[in-house]
Amino acid sequence: MIKLFFFNYFFFDNLLFRSLLSLCFTFFIFIKLINFFLKFFEKNRIYQFVRYNISNNHLLKIDIPTMGGLVIFCSVLISSLLFIFYLNIYLFLLFFFVFMSTIIGFIDDYVKIFYCSYNGLSIFKKFFLQSVIVIIFIYLYCSNNSIMLNQVNIPILNRNINIGFFYPILLYFMIIGIINSVNFTDGLDGLVVLPVILIVIYCLIISLISGNLYLVKIFNVPYLYYSNELVILNLIVLSSLIGFLPFNFYPARIFLGDVGSLFLGSFISVMFILLHRELYFLIVGFLFVVEIYSVVVQILYFKFFHKRFFLMAPIHHHYELKGFKEIRIVSWFWVISFFSFLVSLLILGFM
Repeated sequence: MIKLFFFNYFFFDNLLFRSLLSLCFTFFIFIKLINFFLKFFEKNRIYQFVRYNISNNHLLKIDIPTMGGLVIFCSVLISSLLFIFYLNIYLFLLFFFVFMSTIIGFIDDYVKIFYCSYNGLSIFKKFFLQSVIVIIFIYLYCSNNSIMLNQVNIPILNRNINIGFFYPILLYFMIIGIINSVNFTDGLDGLVVLPVILIVIYCLIISLISGNLYLVKIFNVPYLYYSNELVILNLIVLSSLIGFLPFNFYPARIFLGDVGSLFLGSFISVMFILLHRELYFLIVGFLFVVEIYSVVVQILYFKFFHKRFFLMAPIHHHYELKGFKEIRIVSWFWVISFFSFLVSLLILGFM
């Protein structure tokens, strides 16, 4: 009886012990899975299809496996089933939305591989499917949410503003924007993974603060009764990404694929919503904001002036066509991500 009480206390109630265990276990299971999937992808020739109109360096990536995000998803799923114990409506919605987004990414990758083409699902089909699950998520979230409903925290000012019925509209454009910005950014080796790692670390910090009654008063962050589970979930995703980075960094041995970029984009978008830090993504995820706005600028400029503003969008391809080496572009974009991450921490610290 004493042993059972001791086990339950340290395994279920001790957040530090559960965090360390989930972090180590996820990394271990990821390494096991990545080696298995690499052999499976190479055996079945599940390779990345490259764009020939960017750079000759992309021709060297023809025989590199893709759909590496499937490994991240599987390791996160296994660890979540083991270490996430208190399933409430918010976590259920997060799992539902992330799972459905991952399915869309998987279908997109499958179409590319099956038809041996760089183009997967059409833009309209992908946008329609994303919109359907986003609307379902927003409806269920707003119907069951009683914590700061319709209120948005303004960065730097740290004030909550009630925007009424504009809140669901904000969530829609926020989620669609984040998911596709991560997808657009995933074009060079390692470009996406480290910035997402920094974003997940930021969400981890906010989750830790949100579960402490003393810290929420200091940082003016809403107390969330489910924050402990968000801590574990962020650690699980973080551990998988840390394990994936050496395999994805230049020269990459495996690519994320749409299954990976849509999984990561959907995860961090919902995480910012559950933490009530919707607008803070503009700061900590500044790189992704720049990437998606470069696409928007390119489209609008071409529509009105019938010529390109950038050599190619998103903007990292623009610098490729200008002759910058891939490793240099990735390094500078990582620097931008580190800088925006530090700025977000400074804003948090001086609240």
